[in-house]
Amino acid sequence: RYRMLEPVRAFGLDRLADAGEVDDAAARLIRWAVELTAWISATSRTEREPEANAVLRRELPNLPAAWRLTRDRGLLDDAVAIVISLFPAITYRDLVEIRRWAEEFAGDEHLGTHPRAAVVLGTAAEAKYQDGDYVRAEQLARAGLQRASDAEGSWHCLLTLSIAALARSYYAEAIELSEAAERARTGRHTAALRGYREVIDYFARTGNWTHLWVALRNLADLLRNLGDDEPAVLLETAADNAPDAPAVYRPDGAGRTTPGALSAPGRTAVLKLARQAIDRHLSAPVR
Repeated sequence: RYRMLEPVRAFGLDRLADAGEVDDAAARLIRWAVELTAWISATSRTEREPEANAVLRRELPNLPAAWRLTRDRGLLDDAVAIVISLFPAITYRDLVEIRRWAEEFAGDEHLGTHPRAAVVLGTAAEAKYQDGDYVRAEQLARAGLQRASDAEGSWHCLLTLSIAALARSYYAEAIELSEAAERARTGRHTAALRGYREVIDYFARTGNWTHLWVALRNLADLLRNLGDDEPAVLLETAADNAPDAPAVYRPDGAGRTTPGALSAPGRTAVLKLARQAIDRHLSAPVR
């Protein structure tokens, strides 16, 4: 594998044009991208997921060229195939550029009559959700749901609607944190704390504060169950005062009681607080 200098690439494109082979080369590149992303999608759901992830990241310099060709040439079916196949990457990878493809495609006026429009809109909704814009995510998912004509389209849209609702605390826990929230309910505190540390570090690294605020609120619940009220209150106060944190729904309409003079820590401070609390309990004697 090698990188091509831009002058060499320009020269090669000129030679293709002179030989009348531009269309053939473009078709081959697009076919390669469609087949590769389909393989990545299928393989990422198996035990070979690490291999699929490595291939995806290796081909990131090449896939945008194929994607842009589908858009410039109005190849709707190929664009749909690529975007849908990259749904797992949009959901579970910190690949912001791929999210932009789905968002861009959702606004295509020609998409409306496509039989898989609902899946594309559900994928775009997931991309917006990963950006922390759960309001737009819900709009796209509901628009897709109205166009859904099969189980696949409905599933993609309902999935995003459900996780957007969970992120806004409409249900007991967010899907991404269900494992950690559960091992907490059964008294497996060490496993839960380790799970929270991993999730918090990942969302902090990828800048996904919508998920991060949910994680910190759930961590606060666990800390309170462990009798560690002070950091729990600080974490909840920070989340309640953060403009980008999902709104909290509580059936009784009441918020948690916090000391009146308590100030909300900033993002850097709240992450340090959460990590210190987790590490403190992990190093404590087993009860």
